[in-house]
Order: sequence, then structure tokens, then C-alpha cells
Amino acid sequence: MVCFFLSENSVVKNLVIDGYIKIDTLLNGYYHSFSPLCSRSFAVPINCISFVNITINSRAASISGMIFPRISVPSSNPDTNMKNCINAGNIVVSDASQVSGLSVLSQPAKIFNCLNLGNLSNNSPYGRPVHGISDGTTYLAKTINCINAGFTNNATSGQLMGIVNGGTVQKCLTIGVCLANSPSRASGISRQAEVSTTSNYYDRQMCPYGGINGVDVAGQAEGKLTTNGTLTGTALQSILGTDDWVYEDSMYPRLKCFDTMTASDAYRKEGYDGASPVFLHIEDDANYDKHNSVTHCFKVSMKHGVTWESANGRVSIDADGNVALLSLGWDTLTCWIMT
Repeated sequence: MVCFFLSENSVVKNLVIDGYIKIDTLLNGYYHSFSPLCSRSFAVPINCISFVNITINSRAASISGMIFPRISVPSSNPDTNMKNCINAGNIVVSDASQVSGLSVLSQPAKIFNCLNLGNLSNNSPYGRPVHGISDGTTYLAKTINCINAGFTNNATSGQLMGIVNGGTVQKCLTIGVCLANSPSRASGISRQAEVSTTSNYYDRQMCPYGGINGVDVAGQAEGKLTTNGTLTGTALQSILGTDDWVYEDSMYPRLKCFDTMTASDAYRKEGYDGASPVFLHIEDDANYDKHNSVTHCFKVSMKHGVTWESANGRVSIDADGNVALLSLGWDTLTCWIMT
């Protein structure tokens, strides 16, 4: 694990970090903030991946899977932005002011081509928020070409946003499971569109909460059904383009940067994991199974050597990706690529 302070104009590049952060009690009575990389730093991460799991069993401030408390564009190079980063670590907090997959933004900043695969859970009794990518609190913040493919969970009345709270959001996808105790405060993409929100999509079967502030907005934030092919293959190619995205039959669009990186196979494997869909049953556009209400057998993608595992044994998965229901109750399916 790496956790350090860097001054403005610093850039952190090409790091793969692993480890575990566990806090059971408050430190000196203060509500601390945590992240595995560049804590309390102005540095900009590029081409970094974190497998650090974070568990905090006390009150905390802001928790993120990559960097805290802000990423600010270095004044000497305004074109340097956080990009090509992956959080694959899980975050479970008993009570945090906010939890975000990649970053907590409190200054103008940009996030490009980033992916969250981590499970994010905020169990605050005071209704604190969870964001798949970043809180995006400033109207100048930009989140472009980002994917939340992790399990985003708010067990209380707090906000749950698939991508960010606000700011500019463009060409982002929420394809992971979103579970909100207060659906009226949950959205697949963002809570508000303060500047520009265009061409963002979410999986309606995985995140059934609407696009912006709980409502789909055409051309800005729209839900799609994976099983009928409107979110997989080349369905979004004419909208997202081919400069930053890769399209493949029976898979979600994935970020090209992780396909082409040579520093580590971890980037490519995590990119494949994040693009591997669960094809739940649908009858038509208005009648379909959701992640929290599965009544039919379904199928999972097995491309690129992806392996799936059932946590509770309530389903069986054959070699072709056909999933049979065995018993009632909650189950968790996890996919990975064998080394």
C-alpha cells in the first residue's frame, strides 16, 4: 500500500498497489479521511491501479479508492488530468461523510478513462452518500469516459449516484449493481447536471433508479436493457465513438486504454472483468428481472477466460455461462480471469 502527500505539480504514474486498511476506532477523536494513494495530496495519478481493501468500523470523513481529498490540475500543465486508473479494492465503512470509488473532488479537476470495480458500501445511520467514481462537487469538475462496474451500496437514506454528484459528465457507464435503501435519492448517473451531461448510460436491470435525480433524460442519462442488446456489442458505438472505446459482441463497451497498456496484464484483465455482463431475463421493455428480483434462469458472459463464482451456492453456472436457480435468497456472483 502507498499512502503519502505530494505537492502541487506532482504526477504519480504506472503504479499497481495492493494491501488492506482497517480502522476500528477513531484516531485521537477526529473524523479522518483515507485513501490508498496520495492521501491529502494535490498529485495527479495516471495509469494507476489499486487492489487495496478498506474497512472502517468507526465514523470517518471522506473515503475514496484512489486519492483524497482532491485532485487539482497542476498549474504548470493544465492538460494533465487523472486518467487511465482503476480501483479494484472494496470499501466498507460504518459511517462516512461520503464514499467514492476513485476520488473526492473539492477543486476543479478532470477524470478521464477510469474504472471502478470495487464494492462500495456506506452504512451511515445519517444518510451519507456513495458515488461510483467521484463526488464531483464543483461545477467545474469533469468526468469523461468512466465506468462504474462495482457494487454500489447505501444501506441508509443517503444518496447513491452511479457516477458522480454533479459537474460535467460525458460518455460514462454504470453497469454494476446499485442497491439503495432510499430509491428516491438514488440515480444511475448523477444527482444533478450543473454544466453538461451528455451520452451517459446505465443498466436498468442492475441499477433501477433513473438517470439524473431518479429520472431518465434523453441524450443525457438513459437506462438500457443489457439482455436485448441495447447496451452491449456495437449498440453504443455511434454515440461513444471508437477513439476511447472497444466494442465486442455480448460484452459491455470497455475502455481502450486498458486493452493497450503494456505495463501490466492487470489492467487488461480488470477491463475484461468490468465489461462482462449478466444477461437477466426480459419479457419486454417494461417487464424484466432486476438484480434484486430474479425469477428466471439467466446467462453470464464467459469471454476472455472470465470465470464466475457463486458466494452462497443459490445458483449453478455451467461451462457455457448458463445460470440455473437452485434456492431462494440473496447470492453474489463474482467474476475474474485466472492468472
